[in-house]
Amino acid sequence: MAVTCSTTRILIWSLWAFTALASVAYMAVSIVTFVNIVKGVKDGYIMEYYMDGAHVKSRIPAYKNGLLSSCMLGFLMALFWVIFSFFVLLRRVFRNVSMGYGVLLATCSHTGCFMLLAGLMLNSQKRVASDLQNYAFWGASGYHIYVTTFAFNYFLTALYFVNFLVLLGTSNTMMTQKSDRGATYAASPPPASVTPTMSPTAALELPSGVWGNSYQGGAV
Repeated sequence: MAVTCSTTRILIWSLWAFTALASVAYMAVSIVTFVNIVKGVKDGYIMEYYMDGAHVKSRIPAYKNGLLSSCMLGFLMALFWVIFSFFVLLRRVFRNVSMGYGVLLATCSHTGCFMLLAGLMLNSQKRVASDLQNYAFWGASGYHIYVTTFAFNYFLTALYFVNFLVLLGTSNTMMTQKSDRGATYAASPPPASVTPTMSPTAALELPSGVWGNSYQGGAV
């Protein structure tokens, strides 16, 4: 049982480390995309305002808030998952193993759903990124970073659900190990104490010969 639990811990922590590294990389990419969108939309407003008779016909300003919200949503969910899951695995949040596993399963599932939502939003507005590139508000690198961002969303969605399945599959092993450890270190009941019984009259009886059988009181 000890080898199995040790192998399970190694598997869980290895998968967590890989997912955490991918999440940190995604956070860096999403920040760059967020800044590019803000700058691109700002430049778009300026060009549309100052160009005489050549208005930039794009949907960039209309979808700005949605794109920025998608980037921020993915960033915050990835950051929350990395920090929260780390402390849950260290048992610094929930001492109870069952409670910690349940909360971590829920965290992986809803983080994956929100990541998928953010990726679908960015992917559905891929044409906006093309407009930014076509009107020279973005370079080729800005467009490729945008595509990389929602590709990362899909990749992390798969990783979070893989974490969910692995945790779900290893929960019985970890619970059994925890229960066995608790049974091993359970305190045994104290031994029953044997108290000798003595009758009240026996406690008052004196051994013969202490005062003498002939003593009847009187002068000493």
